[in-house]
Amino acid sequence: MNRRTFFSTAAATAVAGAAAPLAASPVQKKTESKTVVSLLQSASAAGPATANPFHPGFRAADLRGMVDKNKENILRLLQLAGERKSDVACTTEDILGIYSCMMDLDHPQRFVDHCETIPGPFTDALGRTAKKYNMYVIACFFEKETDRCYNTAVLIDRSGRVQGRYRKVQLPAPETWVCTPGDSFPVFSTD
Repeated sequence: MNRRTFFSTAAATAVAGAAAPLAASPVQKKTESKTVVSLLQSASAAGPATANPFHPGFRAADLRGMVDKNKENILRLLQLAGERKSDVACTTEDILGIYSCMMDLDHPQRFVDHCETIPGPFTDALGRTAKKYNMYVIACFFEKETDRCYNTAVLIDRSGRVQGRYRKVQLPAPETWVCTPGDSFPVFSTD
């Protein structure tokens, strides 16, 4: 059989198969369940120039205002994901927008001051949204625990509780200056 004959036969078979009704089977009658996943990509609020730790007129209050705007933005996007009936909503890394603070080696406390605790007020707000819309939330931000900082992805369950966290194990060079690498690859059960 040459190539032209093969393709003609294959095409005719496909057309005939598409035209013929498929026999009903239990699998076809079953209603399929679907998981809706929302991936949230947001531009971090830049804030005024004085929110940049390298600006000569740096003001900590401007940086705090920028971080607060980023939190509001993420909560708004999570609300949209919930209104769209998402089962899981996942953010990008550094949703607070403080990565540039990590580079300010002369003032590492500026970075640490803007890292979040888990649990804490921000995870509580994420949890309220997760509970309201009955969805899982995976949010990625820098976490502080005692005297250490981590690049963390936190999993919040449908009831609004912190179910677990993953601390980034393989850190790029700039993160190693102020962050501690995680030491495990946890797996979490969901419904």
